[in-house]
Amino acid sequence: LDGGDIEFDFNDAEEDGNAELIPELQAKVIGYKTSVVKIGGVAVSGGSTTGGNTGTGEGGEGEGGTTPGTPSVDGEIIYIPQDDGTTKAGLQITGSTSDNKATPVTIDGKSITKTLKIESATSIVYTAPADKDVELKMYLSVGNIKYNGEVKTFTTKEDGCFIFTVTITKGTKIELTKKDGGYIYMLKLTPVE
Repeated sequence: LDGGDIEFDFNDAEEDGNAELIPELQAKVIGYKTSVVKIGGVAVSGGSTTGGNTGTGEGGEGEGGTTPGTPSVDGEIIYIPQDDGTTKAGLQITGSTSDNKATPVTIDGKSITKTLKIESATSIVYTAPADKDVELKMYLSVGNIKYNGEVKTFTTKEDGCFIFTVTITKGTKIELTKKDGGYIYMLKLTPVE
């Protein structure tokens, strides 16, 4: 699906009503060996040492409140508070998470129940790689945020969230801070082709 690397042709007439395991598909999935060598500059165990690509990576995790280094961003980096706490490669995130204040939302098929609180102590700092521009897309509960100290207001909504999107020029450092209190559900960084 969408450029994946396991191919299997379903017979709709036979499989639409089938709730049983399909042995041929099971064998393909179990026997699958990834060709991914690195994700966000971090080696992936079990990957091939020849060929391969950098995948749609997340990078390695660092310690909270520190910057683990600027990733190459060959693929998309996604920060989700419930999965990542307050750390993610290339991001310096200061703030606290909440799992009981925000209304759960579903983004890209994933139920998000834990958020990064937007409060006076919250800060997200990111430096784009030196060789490419990066698009930042944030899913928030409020329609504003401070971007490098300047208030940005936005009305676009997607998956029940306000969406803030901006292109960060290569090598540029940005900081996101509070304008009004709220929650950040997800953050995506994608290289601009």
